[in-house]
Order: sequence, then C-alpha cells, then structure tokens
Amino acid sequence: MPMKTTLCLCVGALLSCAIATSAQAYASDPAEAAFDEAFGQAVRDVRRTRTTGDDAKFAQRLFDEAESGQHAADLTLRLYEKAYEFGLRDARGYPPANSALDKLLEKDESQKFEIGEMRLVLWEKWYEADPQVNAFDPDDYLDLCISLGNEAAEADDVILALKFLNRGNRFGSRNKSARLNDVRDTISDLMRLKKINQEIETLTEALATDPQAADKLAMVFLADLDDPMQAATYAGQMSDKELADKVVLATKEFAEATPEEAHQNGLFYNGVAGNAKTGEPAAMLIRARVWLTEYLSRDPGDDQAAQVMASKDMLAEIDSDLLKRGIGKKLRRKMSSLLRGEGQFDRPAEIQAAIDKGVQWLYTQRKEDTHWEQDANKTHRNWGGYTALVVYALLMADEEPKLNGDLSRSVYFMMNADMTGTYSLCFRIHAWEVMPRRERYRQVLTRDINKLRGGATRHGFWGYTMKGNDVKPGSRLDLSTTLAGGLGLWIGEEVGGITPKKVYWERTARALIDHQLDDNGWCYNPATGQQSQGAMTAGALALLYAGYDHLTAPTQEKADEVIERGMKWMEENFSATTNVNRGGHKNYYFAAVQHAGLFSGQRTFRELDWYDSIAEHLIKTQGPDGSMGNVSETAFAIAFLCRGGIIHEPSDLQKDAPEAEEEEDDSLFGYPNEDDAPAEPPTE
Repeated sequence: MPMKTTLCLCVGALLSCAIATSAQAYASDPAEAAFDEAFGQAVRDVRRTRTTGDDAKFAQRLFDEAESGQHAADLTLRLYEKAYEFGLRDARGYPPANSALDKLLEKDESQKFEIGEMRLVLWEKWYEADPQVNAFDPDDYLDLCISLGNEAAEADDVILALKFLNRGNRFGSRNKSARLNDVRDTISDLMRLKKINQEIETLTEALATDPQAADKLAMVFLADLDDPMQAATYAGQMSDKELADKVVLATKEFAEATPEEAHQNGLFYNGVAGNAKTGEPAAMLIRARVWLTEYLSRDPGDDQAAQVMASKDMLAEIDSDLLKRGIGKKLRRKMSSLLRGEGQFDRPAEIQAAIDKGVQWLYTQRKEDTHWEQDANKTHRNWGGYTALVVYALLMADEEPKLNGDLSRSVYFMMNADMTGTYSLCFRIHAWEVMPRRERYRQVLTRDINKLRGGATRHGFWGYTMKGNDVKPGSRLDLSTTLAGGLGLWIGEEVGGITPKKVYWERTARALIDHQLDDNGWCYNPATGQQSQGAMTAGALALLYAGYDHLTAPTQEKADEVIERGMKWMEENFSATTNVNRGGHKNYYFAAVQHAGLFSGQRTFRELDWYDSIAEHLIKTQGPDGSMGNVSETAFAIAFLCRGGIIHEPSDLQKDAPEAEEEEDDSLFGYPNEDDAPAEPPTE
C-alpha cells in the first residue's frame, strides 16, 4: 500500500478516535459541549495565530459573556474557566483571568484550594511580567499563601498547607516582602505540627500492644499541644493513677475547682514544665501560674500557712523562669488572660467593644497602607514613632501579624525605620516587648537600647534626640522625653536582658528628687515650671519605681520620701477625665497614671479605682467611628484598656516595695514646649 494512503488512513483513524473521544467527553460534560457549540470556532481561530494578544482579548470576551447573564449556570462556570485559561497566555489577559477566579470562588467555595493554586500561578506570571506596574505587591502573594496554608492546616491537611507556604517562601525569597518572616514562622509551626501528628499516629497504632502508649499520648497532647482535654482522654488509661487524676482535674472549669485542686494543678503543670521533653515549657509555666494564683486568691486559711508560702515561693520561681524566656509581666498577664478566658482576667463586654472599635478606626488611618506617620520627613526626630506606638497598641489588643498582612507590613516598616528620636525608640522597644517571635528583631532592640544609653545626659534627663543638645539646666529640661528614655532602658533590662549602667538610674533619680516641686508633684519643664501636672507627676513616680533597685542606699532613702510625697499629690489631685493642670493629651496622662498605679500596686486614687473610672470615661467619650482622640491618643487609650488595672499577683505581694506590680506602659509623647501643646504631640 502506498505510504501516502497509509498516512491518510492513520490520520483518519486518529481523527476518528479523537472525534469519538470528544463525543464521549461532550456526552459526559454538557457544559463543554455547549461551550464548543457557541465558541468552538472562535477558539480555533485564536489558537491558529502565533501571537497572544488575541488570547487576552478572547479572555475578556469570555468573561464578559459569563457576566452577561444570558447563559445557563453550567456554561457560565465554563466561560469563567476558559477566561482564566486564555487570560493566562498574555499579560494583558491577567486582569480578566483574575476576575474569573474571583467569580469561580464566589460560585463554589469548596474549590478554594484548587482556585487558590490557579491564582498563585497567575500572580507569579503577573508579577514577573512587570514588577513595577502589576496590580499587587509581593506581600499580597504571601498573604494568599499564608491564608491558604492556614485554611489547609485547619482542614487537617498539613501537606497541602506546607505546599502553599513553601511556594510563598520561594516567591518571597526572590522578591522583597515584609511577610517573608511570617511565612517562615508558619512553616516552622506546621513542620512541628506535622512531626507531632506523626508521633500521635504512631502511638495511636501502638495502643493495643504498648502499655506505655497511652501515657505517651497524654503527655504529647498536654506538653506539646497544651491540650488537657485531649490528654484527659488518654489519662484514664494511664498506669500512673495520680497523674491521670491531675490531668482529668485540669479539664475542669476554674470556678468548679476547690482551692486544694487548684494548688495541685499548679504543682502538676510546673512539674510538666520542668520535663526536658516538654515542647512548650512557657505555656506550662503560665498554666501553673494561673492555677497557683487561683489557689492563693481564695484565702486558703491559716491552717495552710506552709502550703501558702510554698505556693508563693513557687510563683516567684515561675516568674523568674518566664523572665529568662523573655516573658515579662505584661506578656505574662496577657498569656494568662488568654488561658483563663473568663473570671477575674476577663474584660467586660463594653471594654472589649471599645477596644475593637478603636482598633478598626486605627486601621483606617494608615498611610500608604503601611504606616501612621504624621510627617513625611524621614529625618524628623519623631520619624517612626507614630507607627511604633500604634503597632504596640494593636499588639496589646491581640492583633496577630502572622495572620494580619496589614499589621505585618506595618511591623516591617517599624522595624526597618531609621529612628533617631527618644520617643520613637522607646515605642519601638515597647512594641518589641509584646511582639510574637520577637527574637528575630533582637538586633534592633540592642541597637535601640544602645542609642538610648548614648542619649542619656549627665544631668539625668533625655532630650528629643540622642544628641541631648536641647537639655539645658536652668532653662529647659524635658521630663516627658526623660520618661521615654528611662522606661525604654527598663524594658531592655527587664525583658531583653540588656543591663544598663546603674549610673543612668542614679542620675535620673537624683534629677527627679531635685526637681520635685513644693506642691509634691512634677511639671513638664522642671527648670522653669512652678505648678505640678498630672501626667508628669504620675510618670515621674513610675520612673522612680522602675529604677529603685539600682539606686544607692542614700538615694533610695531620699526616693522613699519623694515617692511618698508624690503619691500624696496623686491622692489629692487625681482626675479620671482630664490631664490635671495641663489640659489636652488626656489619654497620654491616663497611660502615666496606669504606670504609677501598676508600679506601686495602688488600686485607687482619691478613693476611685483608677482603671474603672478612666475606662468608664473612655467608653463614654469614644467617637461613633471608634476614635478616642487623634491617632496617638487612640493608641494610648487602647493600650490602657487592654492592660487593665490592679489584679491579685501573690508573687509580687511577698516582695519588698517599691516593686512593679505589673509593668511599664507605652512611653509618652511629650510637649514641644511648656506653653504650647500641639494637637499631635510628636510633631511640634
């Protein structure tokens, strides 16, 4: 048979086979058949050309057809799918392709992972086509990877979650992204979870043959996943009856446990934290601390004096262990609140609502979707300070950078800003203290602390910048910037483990002692001021408490007298509605009051619970949009409400005063001069 005839027969056979296959496909896929009938010739015309411009036009045409509402539901979906397929072939087709994916997800959310994968493919091509003009930045891509990864993990598909996150890691490594660290953190969490799940699977299979498997499973759930409820499931099968009872007991509500049960739970979790195999010792220590605090708060009685003392000693040891892990009083309290969920740590609903509204308003005030700076001049002495203050407040409000791309980008901005001002550095140090996985930024903390040490003048005061040339004894001293500098050093030492020389505290304490006014308080400019003011008096007291342990014995003796006089001023002049003798910047003043109250352990001033009375005022005066003043004042208010007031802290009660019952506050943006306080404190 001639070759030409043979070739024709082969081609004919292939075509027949293809037609038969196509016919079968159409029979099983009516949408494809309908699409081919309506647009088959157009598809063939587009594919016949060598250019891709007509593919982009055809993608837009298909999307418009789908949007017209003239087609059946199944054909409409197919049109969106085809719009994506053809749009992917040319950069001009990326917008309709992206819009088509939006519609497909809207129609069927069960396909979110498949559609997410398609979108990632599209965005990679889109960004690489022209990074300068594409419709998104690398952070958007990583946001999507994190979102898909978290949703896959929640669906118990760790492998798929890691696939999305690893893709984000590769993309973020090639293209500068503020979210890269968050992707890598999530990958680390999932890798750990994957390992734990594999261990759980192995132990579960071994339950029938290994007597130790139940014990091991209980400890995995308790120590590695901090899940006492699941641990209790296996605790009932454990050979160690005492351990089983304690794990089961740990699942009870706090209100149901007797004082003795609370005490035993505290001992148990502290023991778990000391286990070398414990994956999350800090979580166990917090759990132990909460139970021991619960026990001590119930007035166990005189017959348990020895046990009470033992519990107090253990609490002090736990606090020391937590501090070694970088968990100071502020973060410790926050973690305890999350653990309890209700009880004495619970925020009233009206306070939480005010916090939520304030948080949402702050997000609306961002500039360039990144920061909150009020002055575009990057050389301004307060550059970066507004953003650091707001980030600090949002972190205190339990906003999570890893899950929130908006906040993550602001964290990235804040940590990379070239800060030179005392206020800005102090706020960044405060933000560092409550930052998740903050150790990645330890170099920033160390650099900031060293700058503050360099800015401390021999007069005991800080100026607006590290040069200190605006500190002029006899004419201008700035107590507000001094509070910022001193409290920044305090956090660096208390939480960061960076110990400043004692001379800084000695100089500052002597300066505060020497400049206390005759009316027992302090003013903004101690060089010329004659009348004490609310924020400055409260702040000066806080700073004396913060540095007290570093002072020489003679200076401590003088400080005791000065503190007593200053607290007398607070008792006589406290206001829950205004910055006393100053006016304006009232939330800044409330933050200073919180400092003084928490450091001293003083619950009331003028027989008013300072937290409750100030919180009531903030809620009552909050704007309909959620604001509580300007950006900085709203941030101060949110941080104040989140931190709360005095709570029972038994481990602190056994220490000699003066000692910080709680911790420092956000430092204070001050006034540029004595007589003219601006609407926005940092900008003159």
